[in-house]
Amino acid sequence: MGNCDRGITLLERALTLNGYNPMAYYYLSLAWLKKGDAEKALTFSRKAELFSQENHGTLKKVYLLEGEIYRKLGNGEKSRWYRNRAAQIQ
Repeated sequence: MGNCDRGITLLERALTLNGYNPMAYYYLSLAWLKKGDAEKALTFSRKAELFSQENHGTLKKVYLLEGEIYRKLGNGEKSRWYRNRAAQIQ
């Protein structure tokens, strides 16, 4: 898990320089999910979602990630909802 820890540190530092970067939040969410902390991953994916409303490609990736997070949290209904939202984005 050392690579995840290093990645988290670097991404958190990047966000101090630009707190509106949806991809930094996306990768931070992904790192926390890989570390096994789905709740923390969800916190950062929500920020990624908020800052990617104008970028449909990024938003689709975020929705897919959120679907995976909710699946890991045992919430199949929300998981399907986010996957369906991602599928609607062209």
